[in-house]
Amino acid sequence: MNKDEMLQVFSELAEEILNEKVVIKEEYGLRSEQISIEEQSIGFSSLELIEFIIRVEEYYKISITEEEVAKLHLVKDLLEFIDVEKVKQERRDAAIEAASLEIFD
Repeated sequence: MNKDEMLQVFSELAEEILNEKVVIKEEYGLRSEQISIEEQSIGFSSLELIEFIIRVEEYYKISITEEEVAKLHLVKDLLEFIDVEKVKQERRDAAIEAASLEIFD
């Protein structure tokens, strides 16, 4: 999944939470500078941010700790975090598959 597709997913998740059309761009802040179609800042409240992070975790099947969330200031930070987590997950999956092949061969 490329960054444009990920940004589209973020926008859709934010729309579900905020009940309005949202376009999230990589250079905008995750916490307070979400940009709507009308180019107005709409932002996330603390509760909305928590709900957004939960939905991102569920969608990408990753876990984001409170400490990691505190470091996510821009959308690009979240994009990079997800990329790193996906690589870690792929490595874990490959290691599990390799181990299971050794066991069952």
